[in-house]
Amino acid sequence: MAETRPVIAAGVILRRRISAGDRWLLLRATKHGEWGFPKGHQDPGESMFQTALRECAEESGIALVELEGDPYELVYPLPDGRTKRVVLFPAFTRSAAVTLSDEHDLSVWADATQVLRRLPHVGVQSLFTAYRADLKQRQRRTAPPAKPDPAAKPDPAAKPDPAAKPDPATQPDPATKSAATSTTAPHLRRPAPKTVDKTP
Repeated sequence: MAETRPVIAAGVILRRRISAGDRWLLLRATKHGEWGFPKGHQDPGESMFQTALRECAEESGIALVELEGDPYELVYPLPDGRTKRVVLFPAFTRSAAVTLSDEHDLSVWADATQVLRRLPHVGVQSLFTAYRADLKQRQRRTAPPAKPDPAAKPDPAAKPDPAAKPDPATQPDPATKSAATSTTAPHLRRPAPKTVDKTP
C-alpha cells in the first residue's frame, strides 16, 4: 500500500541587514543543484519551530536567530502522490559566516531580486513575495520619525517685520479690555474619543 502520510518540513527565511539593505540566506543543494532557504524534515516529537531552528543550525551553522513574525506555509503534491507541507519562519540574524553541511555546496546572502531569480519554484517565489510585502509594512510601522534637517535655514517670511506698524483694525477695543484680560480660565472642550471597530 502506498504511503499516504504528508511529508512535513520546516525552515527559516533568514534575513540580515547590511549597509546596502536586506539580504537573505540561500543554500544550493548538493543533490539536485536547486537554491532554497534552510529547511528540513520534521523529527518525531518536534514542533515546527524546533525543526526550523535545528535545520537552520545544521545546514548553515547559524543558531542565533530572532523570530520576525508568523510563519508562512506552502502545500503541494509530490510525484509519488503524497502531499508536502513546508512551513517557513521569518527570522533575523546578525551572523554573516555560514558553515555548510554535506547537503549543500554553496551559500549566498542575496537581495530580494536575486532571491526571486534563484528560487526554482513559483510557489516558493509567491511565498517570498508575500513575506516581503508584510516585512515592508512592519518596517514602515517601526521606522523612527524623520529628524529635522539642521542645515535647513529658517524662512525669513515666517518672521514678523519689526518695522511694520500694527493694523488698527486688528487691535482690541478698549471697551472690551476688561473681558480680554479676565483671569477666568477658558473652558476647553475635549473631542470625543474615536471608536475603533475591531470586528474582523
